[in-house]
Amino acid sequence: MGWIEREPPEMARAIHLAQSTFPEFQRQVDLECFRIVPAFDNIFVKVFVSDDSELTGEHVFLSSPVITSTTISGTLASEPQALLDLPDQVEVGHQHLADWFLEINDVGVGGFTIDVLKSGVPAEFLEDYCKYPPVSWYNHRTLPAEEELLQHPVCETCGQRDIIGWIALRKPVICSLCSNGLQRMKCQLCSYPIMRHSTQPEKCAHCTATGAVH
Repeated sequence: MGWIEREPPEMARAIHLAQSTFPEFQRQVDLECFRIVPAFDNIFVKVFVSDDSELTGEHVFLSSPVITSTTISGTLASEPQALLDLPDQVEVGHQHLADWFLEINDVGVGGFTIDVLKSGVPAEFLEDYCKYPPVSWYNHRTLPAEEELLQHPVCETCGQRDIIGWIALRKPVICSLCSNGLQRMKCQLCSYPIMRHSTQPEKCAHCTATGAVH
């Protein structure tokens, strides 16, 4: 039994949803590296950091994530409760992703585990609980995270849900990426999911910076 299967069923479903949509988050993190003006106010991941058994451990938040084709690393942004010797920089494999968060003007995208966490908070404490990020980023949410995700149509050009950008309201449905001339592809060196214009190198931010396969 893996670490996700040890979670309560509702939390396990939320984590699987976060993992299934992770490639879209990867593309946005990669694009952010090339922007002169950042698009997002906050970019975080929540990961499961395990002990040597790979089964027990705890969830922590990482800021400024760096994502390669196999790993997620970032700066520890929460206070560990059990693994007190965690370094400031943490690196785990993709299979340890628990959730991801993109925030603009106090409105978040992602946050699939937030609804589950809120459901476990006693009613008398819920108002205060919802005042602080990342929970406060999702106070706009009127549907469960899974249903909210399904509100985003599938682009008829690239076949992907554009869960970050705007879907053009026309037929055929074209996502904001395709409508702006970006093509979804994989880095020619490491297979990391990226978005590029046809005139740009088909390499991710990491390979562009290092010139090496990661």
